[in-house]
Amino acid sequence: MIQRFDTGPRMSEMTIHNGVAYLAGQANADLIAAPDIFYVALMAGPTFFTEDVRAQEASVGVPLGTAPWMQAITPQTDIPLAVAAARGTGATALKLYANLSPELVAKISAEAHRQGMQVWSHATIFPTRPSAAVAAGVDVISHSPYLVWEGVAKVPDDYRVRTFGDFMHIRPDAPAILALFATMHERGTILDATLWPFADEAQHHPQKVGAGIMPWSYAVTRLAHQHGVRVDAGSDSSGLPEPVHGAQLTALPLVHAEMAALVAHCGFTPMAAIQAATAVGAAALGQATQRGTITAGKRADLVVLAADPTRDIHNTTRIVFVVKGGRIHHARGT
Repeated sequence: MIQRFDTGPRMSEMTIHNGVAYLAGQANADLIAAPDIFYVALMAGPTFFTEDVRAQEASVGVPLGTAPWMQAITPQTDIPLAVAAARGTGATALKLYANLSPELVAKISAEAHRQGMQVWSHATIFPTRPSAAVAAGVDVISHSPYLVWEGVAKVPDDYRVRTFGDFMHIRPDAPAILALFATMHERGTILDATLWPFADEAQHHPQKVGAGIMPWSYAVTRLAHQHGVRVDAGSDSSGLPEPVHGAQLTALPLVHAEMAALVAHCGFTPMAAIQAATAVGAAALGQATQRGTITAGKRADLVVLAADPTRDIHNTTRIVFVVKGGRIHHARGT
Protein backbone atom coordinates (compact mmCIF):
# COMPACT_ATOMS: atom_id res chain seq x y z
CA MET A 1 0.00 0.00 0.00
CA ILE A 2 1.28 3.47 -0.87
CA GLN A 3 0.08 6.36 1.24
CA ARG A 4 2.77 9.00 1.62
CA PHE A 5 5.35 10.59 -0.63
CA ASP A 6 7.93 13.21 0.34
CA THR A 7 7.73 15.65 -2.57
CA GLY A 8 9.18 18.94 -3.58
CA PRO A 9 6.97 22.00 -3.95
CA ARG A 10 6.72 21.62 -7.72
CA MET A 11 5.46 18.05 -7.70
CA SER A 12 1.67 18.12 -8.17
CA GLU A 13 -0.84 15.70 -6.72
CA MET A 14 -1.54 14.55 -10.28
CA THR A 15 2.11 13.48 -10.52
CA ILE A 16 1.86 11.67 -7.19
CA HIS A 17 -1.33 9.88 -8.20
CA ASN A 18 0.13 8.83 -11.53
CA GLY A 19 3.11 7.51 -9.57
CA VAL A 20 0.84 5.28 -7.48
CA ALA A 21 -0.81 3.95 -10.65
CA TYR A 22 2.59 3.29 -12.18
CA LEU A 23 3.88 1.49 -9.10
CA ALA A 24 0.70 -0.59 -8.91
CA GLY A 25 1.13 -1.65 -12.53
CA GLN A 26 4.77 -2.59 -11.98
CA ALA A 27 4.16 -4.39 -8.68
CA ASN A 28 1.05 -6.25 -9.77
CA ALA A 29 2.81 -7.50 -12.92
CA ASP A 30 5.76 -8.70 -10.81
CA LEU A 31 8.12 -6.35 -12.62
CA ILE A 32 9.47 -5.01 -9.33
CA ALA A 33 9.96 -6.67 -5.94
CA ALA A 34 7.01 -5.16 -4.08
CA PRO A 35 3.65 -6.09 -2.63
CA ASP A 36 0.71 -5.94 -5.00
CA ILE A 37 -0.99 -2.56 -4.72
CA PHE A 38 -4.73 -1.92 -4.80
CA TYR A 39 -6.04 1.57 -4.12
CA VAL A 40 -9.29 3.50 -3.97
CA ALA A 41 -10.67 6.77 -5.29
CA LEU A 42 -12.56 8.83 -2.73
CA MET A 43 -16.05 10.30 -2.95
CA ALA A 44 -17.66 12.60 -0.40
CA GLY A 45 -20.08 15.49 -0.09
CA PRO A 46 -18.86 18.96 -1.14
CA THR A 47 -18.52 20.27 2.42
CA PHE A 48 -15.93 17.60 3.19
CA PHE A 49 -13.50 19.21 0.80
CA THR A 50 -13.62 22.56 2.58
CA GLU A 51 -13.48 21.00 6.04
CA ASP A 52 -10.68 18.45 5.74
CA VAL A 53 -7.11 19.60 5.09
CA ARG A 54 -6.18 16.15 3.80
CA ALA A 55 -8.63 16.51 0.93
CA GLN A 56 -7.14 19.88 0.12
CA GLU A 57 -3.60 18.52 0.17
CA ALA A 58 -4.63 15.65 -2.11
CA SER A 59 -6.17 18.04 -4.65
CA VAL A 60 -3.34 20.52 -5.22
CA GLY A 61 -3.45 21.84 -8.75
CA VAL A 62 -7.13 21.13 -9.40
CA PRO A 63 -10.33 22.69 -8.02
CA LEU A 64 -11.46 21.02 -4.79
CA GLY A 65 -13.70 18.05 -5.40
CA THR A 66 -12.98 17.74 -9.13
CA ALA A 67 -9.96 15.43 -9.17
CA PRO A 68 -11.04 12.01 -10.49
CA TRP A 69 -9.48 10.36 -7.43
CA MET A 70 -11.08 12.83 -4.98
CA GLN A 71 -14.59 13.79 -6.13
CA ALA A 72 -17.34 15.84 -4.53
CA ILE A 73 -20.76 14.27 -5.12
CA THR A 74 -24.14 16.03 -5.08
CA PRO A 75 -27.65 15.02 -6.19
CA GLN A 76 -26.84 16.72 -9.52
CA THR A 77 -23.67 14.68 -10.16
CA ASP A 78 -23.60 12.40 -13.19
CA ILE A 79 -22.90 9.26 -11.14
CA PRO A 80 -21.98 6.94 -14.05
CA LEU A 81 -19.50 9.51 -15.32
CA ALA A 82 -18.05 10.12 -11.83
CA VAL A 83 -17.55 6.40 -11.26
CA ALA A 84 -15.99 5.99 -14.70
CA ALA A 85 -13.58 8.83 -13.95
CA ALA A 86 -12.59 7.17 -10.67
CA ARG A 87 -12.13 3.83 -12.40
CA GLY A 88 -9.98 5.53 -15.01
CA THR A 89 -7.40 6.36 -12.35
CA GLY A 90 -6.68 2.66 -11.96
CA ALA A 91 -8.54 2.43 -8.67
CA THR A 92 -10.29 -0.88 -8.10
CA ALA A 93 -12.65 0.47 -5.44
CA LEU A 94 -14.36 3.59 -4.19
CA LYS A 95 -14.10 4.93 -0.65
CA LEU A 96 -17.21 6.78 0.54
CA TYR A 97 -15.99 9.04 3.28
CA ALA A 98 -18.40 11.66 4.56
CA ASN A 99 -21.37 13.96 4.01
CA LEU A 100 -23.31 11.73 1.63
CA SER A 101 -27.01 10.91 1.95
CA PRO A 102 -28.27 7.30 1.95
CA GLU A 103 -29.77 7.91 -1.50
CA LEU A 104 -26.42 8.97 -2.94
CA VAL A 105 -24.63 6.10 -1.24
CA ALA A 106 -27.07 3.67 -2.87
CA LYS A 107 -26.70 5.23 -6.32
CA ILE A 108 -22.91 5.28 -6.14
CA SER A 109 -22.72 1.70 -4.88
CA ALA A 110 -25.00 0.34 -7.59
CA GLU A 111 -23.09 2.11 -10.34
CA ALA A 112 -19.70 1.12 -8.96
CA HIS A 113 -20.73 -2.52 -8.92
CA ARG A 114 -22.08 -2.20 -12.47
CA GLN A 115 -18.66 -0.96 -13.52
CA GLY A 116 -16.85 -3.73 -11.64
CA MET A 117 -15.59 -1.76 -8.64
CA GLN A 118 -15.71 -2.54 -4.92
CA VAL A 119 -17.24 -0.02 -2.52
CA TRP A 120 -15.76 0.73 0.88
CA SER A 121 -17.28 3.26 3.24
CA HIS A 122 -16.80 4.63 6.69
CA ALA A 123 -19.12 2.67 8.94
CA THR A 124 -20.97 5.95 9.46
CA ILE A 125 -20.84 8.39 6.55
CA PHE A 126 -22.57 11.28 8.34
CA PRO A 127 -25.51 11.61 8.02
CA THR A 128 -25.76 8.05 6.65
CA ARG A 129 -25.78 5.51 9.49
CA PRO A 130 -24.15 2.05 9.21
CA SER A 131 -27.38 0.16 8.51
CA ALA A 132 -28.18 2.50 5.63
CA ALA A 133 -24.71 2.01 4.14
CA VAL A 134 -25.13 -1.76 4.36
CA ALA A 135 -28.61 -1.55 2.82
CA ALA A 136 -27.14 0.58 0.03
CA GLY A 137 -24.87 -2.31 -0.91
CA VAL A 138 -21.38 -1.26 0.16
CA ASP A 139 -18.96 -4.18 0.33
CA VAL A 140 -16.97 -3.09 3.38
CA ILE A 141 -17.63 -0.72 6.26
CA SER A 142 -14.57 0.61 8.07
CA HIS A 143 -13.75 1.42 11.70
CA SER A 144 -15.43 -0.39 14.57
CA PRO A 145 -15.76 2.74 16.76
CA TYR A 146 -18.03 4.37 14.18
CA LEU A 147 -20.62 1.61 14.70
CA VAL A 148 -21.67 3.46 17.85
CA TRP A 149 -23.65 5.89 15.68
CA GLU A 150 -26.07 3.12 14.76
CA GLY A 151 -27.45 3.50 18.28
CA VAL A 152 -28.31 7.22 18.15
CA ALA A 153 -31.68 8.69 17.27
CA LYS A 154 -30.20 10.99 14.62
CA VAL A 155 -26.75 10.87 13.07
CA PRO A 156 -25.07 14.29 12.97
CA ASP A 157 -24.29 15.89 9.63
CA ASP A 158 -20.74 16.79 10.66
CA TYR A 159 -18.36 13.85 10.16
CA ARG A 160 -15.73 15.59 12.32
CA VAL A 161 -17.45 14.23 15.45
CA ARG A 162 -16.86 10.67 14.25
CA THR A 163 -14.51 9.59 17.08
CA PHE A 164 -16.64 11.19 19.79
CA GLY A 165 -19.52 8.74 19.99
CA ASP A 166 -21.31 8.05 23.26
CA PHE A 167 -19.23 5.01 24.16
CA MET A 168 -20.22 5.24 27.81
CA HIS A 169 -23.99 4.90 27.33
CA ILE A 170 -24.69 3.18 23.99
CA ARG A 171 -24.12 -0.52 24.57
CA PRO A 172 -22.19 -2.56 22.00
CA ASP A 173 -25.05 -5.07 22.13
CA ALA A 174 -27.80 -2.49 21.65
CA PRO A 175 -30.68 -4.00 19.63
CA ALA A 176 -29.99 -1.71 16.67
CA ILE A 177 -26.36 -2.82 16.51
CA LEU A 178 -27.22 -6.51 16.79
CA ALA A 179 -29.78 -6.06 14.01
CA LEU A 180 -27.04 -4.44 11.92
CA PHE A 181 -24.80 -7.47 12.44
CA ALA A 182 -27.60 -9.80 11.34
CA THR A 183 -27.99 -7.84 8.11
CA MET A 184 -24.24 -7.72 7.52
CA HIS A 185 -23.99 -11.47 8.01
CA GLU A 186 -26.87 -12.06 5.61
CA ARG A 187 -25.45 -9.76 2.93
CA GLY A 188 -21.80 -10.69 3.41
CA THR A 189 -20.75 -7.14 4.29
CA ILE A 190 -17.22 -7.06 5.74
CA LEU A 191 -16.24 -5.08 8.84
CA ASP A 192 -12.82 -3.47 8.52
CA ALA A 193 -12.23 -3.09 12.25
CA THR A 194 -8.95 -1.07 12.26
CA LEU A 195 -8.47 -1.30 16.02
CA TRP A 196 -4.78 -0.51 16.31
CA PRO A 197 -4.83 3.15 15.12
CA PHE A 198 -7.63 4.04 17.54
CA ALA A 199 -5.80 2.33 20.40
CA ASP A 200 -2.70 4.32 19.51
CA GLU A 201 -4.72 7.54 19.41
CA ALA A 202 -6.42 6.79 22.72
CA GLN A 203 -3.05 6.20 24.34
CA HIS A 204 -1.12 9.14 22.92
CA HIS A 205 -3.82 11.72 22.05
CA PRO A 206 -6.84 10.90 24.24
CA GLN A 207 -8.35 14.35 23.65
CA LYS A 208 -8.99 13.34 20.03
CA VAL A 209 -11.33 10.43 20.86
CA GLY A 210 -14.34 9.83 23.06
CA ALA A 211 -14.02 8.37 26.54
CA GLY A 212 -14.25 4.59 26.56
CA ILE A 213 -13.56 4.21 22.83
CA MET A 214 -11.31 1.14 23.05
CA PRO A 215 -13.27 -1.11 25.46
CA TRP A 216 -16.36 -0.35 23.38
CA SER A 217 -14.58 -1.01 20.07
CA TYR A 218 -13.12 -4.29 21.27
CA ALA A 219 -16.51 -5.41 22.57
CA VAL A 220 -18.41 -4.50 19.40
CA THR A 221 -15.82 -6.23 17.20
CA ARG A 222 -16.10 -9.34 19.37
CA LEU A 223 -19.89 -9.27 18.96
CA ALA A 224 -19.65 -8.81 15.21
CA HIS A 225 -17.38 -11.86 15.01
CA GLN A 226 -19.69 -13.90 17.24
CA HIS A 227 -22.64 -13.01 15.01
CA GLY A 228 -20.92 -14.26 11.88
CA VAL A 229 -19.81 -10.94 10.41
CA ARG A 230 -16.59 -11.28 8.42
CA VAL A 231 -13.91 -9.04 9.94
CA ASP A 232 -10.72 -8.13 8.13
CA ALA A 233 -7.43 -7.00 9.64
CA GLY A 234 -6.99 -3.50 8.25
CA SER A 235 -4.38 -1.04 9.48
CA ASP A 236 -5.89 2.31 8.32
CA SER A 237 -2.44 3.69 7.61
CA SER A 238 0.55 3.20 5.34
CA GLY A 239 0.69 -0.20 7.01
CA LEU A 240 3.98 0.67 8.69
CA PRO A 241 4.90 2.41 11.94
CA GLU A 242 5.13 6.16 11.33
CA PRO A 243 7.22 8.11 13.81
CA VAL A 244 7.94 11.80 13.28
CA HIS A 245 9.91 11.46 10.07
CA GLY A 246 7.57 9.16 8.13
CA ALA A 247 6.98 5.45 7.65
CA GLN A 248 9.67 3.03 8.80
CA LEU A 249 10.19 1.14 5.56
CA THR A 250 12.14 -1.68 7.19
CA ALA A 251 9.60 -2.34 9.95
CA LEU A 252 7.10 -5.17 9.99
CA PRO A 253 3.63 -4.19 8.75
CA LEU A 254 1.11 -3.14 11.38
CA VAL A 255 -1.24 -5.92 10.27
CA HIS A 256 0.66 -8.07 12.79
CA ALA A 257 -0.40 -5.72 15.60
CA GLU A 258 -3.98 -5.75 14.30
CA MET A 259 -4.10 -9.54 14.29
CA ALA A 260 -2.70 -9.60 17.83
CA ALA A 261 -5.40 -7.14 18.96
CA LEU A 262 -8.14 -9.33 17.50
CA VAL A 263 -6.84 -12.26 19.53
CA ALA A 264 -6.06 -10.37 22.73
CA HIS A 265 -9.22 -8.28 22.93
CA CYS A 266 -11.91 -9.54 20.55
CA GLY A 267 -12.19 -13.28 21.10
CA PHE A 268 -10.57 -14.37 17.85
CA THR A 269 -8.57 -17.57 17.78
CA PRO A 270 -5.15 -17.15 16.18
CA MET A 271 -6.44 -18.97 13.08
CA ALA A 272 -9.44 -16.64 12.81
CA ALA A 273 -7.14 -13.62 13.09
CA ILE A 274 -4.90 -15.04 10.34
CA GLN A 275 -7.97 -15.56 8.15
CA ALA A 276 -8.96 -11.95 8.82
CA ALA A 277 -5.64 -10.87 7.33
CA THR A 278 -5.68 -13.31 4.42
CA ALA A 279 -8.96 -14.78 3.15
CA VAL A 280 -11.19 -11.97 4.43
CA GLY A 281 -8.68 -9.32 3.41
CA ALA A 282 -8.61 -10.70 -0.11
CA ALA A 283 -12.42 -10.69 -0.23
CA ALA A 284 -12.48 -7.07 0.92
CA LEU A 285 -10.26 -6.17 -2.04
CA GLY A 286 -12.45 -8.13 -4.46
CA GLN A 287 -9.58 -10.57 -4.91
CA ALA A 288 -10.98 -13.71 -3.32
CA THR A 289 -10.73 -15.74 -6.53
CA GLN A 290 -7.02 -14.96 -6.87
CA ARG A 291 -5.64 -14.58 -3.34
CA GLY A 292 -6.17 -15.20 0.35
CA THR A 293 -6.05 -19.00 0.64
CA ILE A 294 -3.69 -21.78 -0.43
CA THR A 295 -5.84 -23.21 -3.19
CA ALA A 296 -5.11 -24.77 -6.57
CA GLY A 297 -5.38 -22.14 -9.29
CA LYS A 298 -4.74 -19.15 -7.01
CA ARG A 299 -1.59 -17.08 -6.90
CA ALA A 300 1.30 -18.59 -4.96
CA ASP A 301 1.51 -15.81 -2.37
CA LEU A 302 2.80 -17.19 0.93
CA VAL A 303 4.55 -16.18 4.14
CA VAL A 304 6.80 -18.92 5.55
CA LEU A 305 7.26 -18.72 9.33
CA ALA A 306 9.72 -20.19 11.81
CA ALA A 307 7.05 -21.02 14.40
CA ASP A 308 3.39 -22.01 14.50
CA PRO A 309 1.13 -18.90 14.56
CA THR A 310 -1.92 -20.93 15.55
CA ARG A 311 -0.23 -21.53 18.92
CA ASP A 312 0.83 -17.91 19.38
CA ILE A 313 -0.37 -15.15 17.03
CA HIS A 314 2.88 -13.25 17.65
CA ASN A 315 4.66 -15.95 15.66
CA THR A 316 3.37 -14.29 12.48
CA THR A 317 6.31 -11.91 12.93
CA ARG A 318 8.86 -14.76 12.75
CA ILE A 319 9.13 -14.59 8.99
CA VAL A 320 11.68 -16.80 7.20
CA PHE A 321 10.85 -15.72 3.67
CA VAL A 322 7.97 -14.52 1.50
CA VAL A 323 6.72 -16.09 -1.71
CA LYS A 324 4.99 -13.78 -4.17
CA GLY A 325 3.64 -15.23 -7.40
CA GLY A 326 5.84 -18.29 -6.86
CA ARG A 327 9.02 -16.23 -6.45
CA ILE A 328 10.90 -16.41 -3.14
CA HIS A 329 11.94 -13.16 -1.46
CA HIS A 330 14.32 -13.11 1.51
CA ALA A 331 14.86 -10.14 3.80
CA ARG A 332 17.83 -8.00 2.86
CA GLY A 333 21.03 -9.28 4.34
CA THR A 334 19.81 -12.87 4.66
